[in-house]
Amino acid sequence: MQIHDLEKLGLTKNESLVYYALLNKGMSSITGLIKHTKLHKQIIYDNLERLISKGIVSYVIKANRRQFLAEDPNKLLNMIEEVKQELHKKELFAKKIMPELLDIKKNTSDPQTASIYQGKKGIKSILEKLLNTKQVFAYGTEGRFSETFGPYFKNYANQVKKLKIDYRVILSEKVRKKRSNLTFIKKRFFSAELESPATTFVFGDNVAIVHWGELPFAVLIESKEIVKSYKTHFAMLWNIAKN
Repeated sequence: MQIHDLEKLGLTKNESLVYYALLNKGMSSITGLIKHTKLHKQIIYDNLERLISKGIVSYVIKANRRQFLAEDPNKLLNMIEEVKQELHKKELFAKKIMPELLDIKKNTSDPQTASIYQGKKGIKSILEKLLNTKQVFAYGTEGRFSETFGPYFKNYANQVKKLKIDYRVILSEKVRKKRSNLTFIKKRFFSAELESPATTFVFGDNVAIVHWGELPFAVLIESKEIVKSYKTHFAMLWNIAKN
């Protein structure tokens, strides 16, 4: 066994040094521990106090001096059990106050975050997020999704259909015939001016703008306020787009 093995049980480095010294020496004075560990006198005192409070070191008084000794190593299990019980109490208390904490969080101002995703794997991670929502709005898409991901697109379409996601997409009028097979979405068509090298997805509290290219990338924005604005914009386009 090595000193750092004791650290894995929750002791600090210096606590481990002092405890290990007492295991090897048996009963010892402060002076003996200083010689054995090479630690400063005050450090020895401080760590002995902590080890005593943990129940794994004790002392006796001989000739008016304290002599320290390590308790039965099985006491280490008692120490760990006490830590477990303390953690359990904290867990119960955390669960008790969690509703209040969540209410406070809910009433704070809308947090906004933006993240960049690169490559097909990055885009896929965003697409997977879409599958965890009930409703998706998208526009500016002209088939680049299917062209970029190939067989994955078919599997994704099946997932959308299976999960019964309300998936609404506004497409360019020029791809109407080409996209007639997209039966898993609700689609409407707008003039060619809407054509874009990027697709905007609005879902949950997120807006994702995906740029399709040789190396696709996306910006994912998490903001209730921004989502609200994009939904309003989408609704306006949806209402004037053609079936």
